[in-house]
Amino acid sequence: MFVSDAEIDCADSQSNLDIIDRLDGVEDGYVKLLLSTGVVVYGMPLGIIYNEDNNGWDTIKRIVVKPYHSPHSQDYGLEDILSFELIDEYDIPNAEKKPQILSDKEINSKVQVKYIGPDDPLSLHTNKIYEARVLKKGWFGIVDETNEEYAYPPELFEVIDCPITL
Repeated sequence: MFVSDAEIDCADSQSNLDIIDRLDGVEDGYVKLLLSTGVVVYGMPLGIIYNEDNNGWDTIKRIVVKPYHSPHSQDYGLEDILSFELIDEYDIPNAEKKPQILSDKEINSKVQVKYIGPDDPLSLHTNKIYEARVLKKGWFGIVDETNEEYAYPPELFEVIDCPITL
């Protein structure tokens, strides 16, 4: 069952906890986040960070989450998270647990991959299919939205077709 800010406001009107405070209270557990973009992220909340706005006047509170499929953490603000659900590790879909890593013998093969990481309009779009070149250690060389080729880790993609050796 997802928990939204509206439900938190009703349940905890005295303690004034928002969704980020609630996520920060999750200890050694996993959550399923529903983001405002419609993307679902499975991960473990690591803690709250505070930043100043561009003018240095206001403090912006964000929650740091380590996605299950990635070694890199990501931070989200109140505007990014619609709701969350506490889950057990066995409830995380297999696609999130086992990124498909191609062997080194397929280096320079071309494959089609679907980006499953967080949407970034300057580089990659979630659920978009890209043509990729297989690099060492299973990484992918992808010409992203900047029209330049960059190396990306395999855990951010699903391979959707077999490699074709060049």
